[in-house]
Amino acid sequence: MVASILRTRGVSPEDVIALGPEPTVTEVMDSEPTVTVATFFSPAEAHASRMALIAEPACPACGSRNVAPEAWVDESESDRQRRRGTRRKWHYVCGDCREAWPQ
Repeated sequence: MVASILRTRGVSPEDVIALGPEPTVTEVMDSEPTVTVATFFSPAEAHASRMALIAEPACPACGSRNVAPEAWVDESESDRQRRRGTRRKWHYVCGDCREAWPQ
């Protein structure tokens, strides 16, 4: 099945096989030297900094990396649900083309 999909896309299955297997995550990690970029007093500080390093996804419409999360109020909730507290749904929004998609 994979071979037929590759052929319909103009790719030779034999060429793909000749490339060999991709390296595993462990092999890639073992080949790179470990570098300390910062030290922290508490796990909370370390976690906050680690989260800041996570890259936002590229915009599916234009490919831009100018993307930020936004919280939107869920307008589909009933009045009773709203009285208990507004629920927000998180979306990514592209700063260049304004495309939005759920997280």
